[in-house]
Amino acid sequence: MNVNGRTEKIALGVLVIGSVVLAYHMTKPLMLVVAAAAAAASLLANLFATFVTKLRGRKRLAALTSVAVILLALLGPVGTLLGFGGHRLASELLSLTSALRSDDNTALESFLARTGPLRPLVETGLDTIGAKAGGWLPTIAAAATRSLGVVGHAAATVLIGLFLFSVALYYFLLNGGDWAARAVRIVPLPDRDVRLFFHRFRQTALGILVGNFGTAATQATVATVGYLVCRAPAPLLFGAVTFVAALIPLVGPALIWLPLAGWLWVSGHTVAAIGLAIYGVAVISTIDNFVRPLLTKRGVPIHSLLLFLALFGGVATYGLTGIFWGPFVMVLAVTSVELWEDKVSQSDGASGTQSDHRIDAGGAPRRQP
Repeated sequence: MNVNGRTEKIALGVLVIGSVVLAYHMTKPLMLVVAAAAAAASLLANLFATFVTKLRGRKRLAALTSVAVILLALLGPVGTLLGFGGHRLASELLSLTSALRSDDNTALESFLARTGPLRPLVETGLDTIGAKAGGWLPTIAAAATRSLGVVGHAAATVLIGLFLFSVALYYFLLNGGDWAARAVRIVPLPDRDVRLFFHRFRQTALGILVGNFGTAATQATVATVGYLVCRAPAPLLFGAVTFVAALIPLVGPALIWLPLAGWLWVSGHTVAAIGLAIYGVAVISTIDNFVRPLLTKRGVPIHSLLLFLALFGGVATYGLTGIFWGPFVMVLAVTSVELWEDKVSQSDGASGTQSDHRIDAGGAPRRQP
């Protein structure tokens, strides 16, 4: 069958778009891991080149060595923490559990003393709850069993994600340069424009990783100091949990320090409870307003207002992963508009209208003097 060139291009274009959409939906659950691996490969390019030189051009061995180095860098501190702090964390968790199960009524009496004239009503409610607590034990046991299953599933998910990250990182280091060159040839845009997108995505990935994890680490550190000073139960354990909570948009570390302040209040440690609450509001939950923009803005090449909209809009649209995808989408839009503005300015050059924004040959934006 004879097919003219235009029809062939249209049919091939439809086939390409359809297959890419299907491939995206199939790999969508893994895209965040793949994107992280691509960003890591870009950041490790110099290290990979050094290993290639040291290993006399053996790129596969150099890629494997680079992956091993980054895994050791990621898992080494975790292993050290588990090795030297595991016993301490277990002791704190056991102490916390014992306190919750203790028959000592000091905390209860302290709490009841604060209820004033409502004390008889509160005591009646507590007695009713205590009488029914025995019937809740099977439900609590079943919930605990389900929780163990959830924890096991989460651990398996993390291990699978780490394995996929390692495999993807290996191939991005080995073939990433060829894939980037192929994209430059395929995408129907000037080479420097495609390289600009790569450059911006690399900046964004670095800014997101440093901004989010750096902020979470900072908040967890200052929170742990507060827990230790206020003598909260299991300070190291809750400090580690605060790091995870700090990665959750909107609520963040308040998910941890606020219940701890309430626990200290109920336990009769009024000064410590008030101190932790003030410290939580003034420092733990506020420091990210200074640290996150400082760390993220260095990488994400967009205005601070657009970055703010990208973070919260991404979470509203894509869920928790939107804190990563939102900036990428916004950078894509901003870069596209800047390129369009550049083309329009060039077309208006004959009339004397010139834009002060240009793209240099290396793909990075620069200002026209």
